[in-house]
Formats: sequence, structure tokens, C-alpha cells
Amino acid sequence: MLFKLALSGLKSRFKDYLVLFSGLIVTSAIFYMFLSLSTNPEFLKQNTTISIIGVVFIIGDILLALITLVYIIYANSFFVKYAAKRLWVIHDVRC
Repeated sequence: MLFKLALSGLKSRFKDYLVLFSGLIVTSAIFYMFLSLSTNPEFLKQNTTISIIGVVFIIGDILLALITLVYIIYANSFFVKYAAKRLWVIHDVRC
């Protein structure tokens, strides 16, 4: 019975889970790509036409880290809130 209840909850909220999970993957990938570019010494040497390229990348790293952190916290709170709601439903069914 619990398995059927969990499966029905997963099916009904599959689109929400898919959007948030794919968003987390894309956000993490963008952060990783930007961070790998900003710490690559060869890339920084080739782009010496802008004298403050290092500072721009550091500011970009911090800004992107903050945006990624906010998104991860939002997605995590959504999952926790929905899981808590489901657990109360399961608790009510069992009692």
C-alpha cells in the first residue's frame, strides 16, 4: 500500500520533479563551466586584451555561486515541503 501511494505521488508530481531536477543539473553545469574557465591560466593568458579579466571572473564566480546557492535552497525547500506533506498523508492513512 505504501509503495502504491508513493508511486501515485511520484506520477502526479513528475513534471515538477523533472523541471526542478533538470534545473539543478543545468545550474550546476553552468557553474562548473564558468568556474573551470575562470581558473584556467591558458584561457586567461589568451584574453589579455581586457586588463581586469581576472577581477571580472572573480566577481562572476561569486555572483554565479550566489545564484546557484539560492536555486539549490529553493529546490531543496520545495522537495522537503512536498515530502513533509506526503508524510503527513501517509501518517494519517496509517493511523
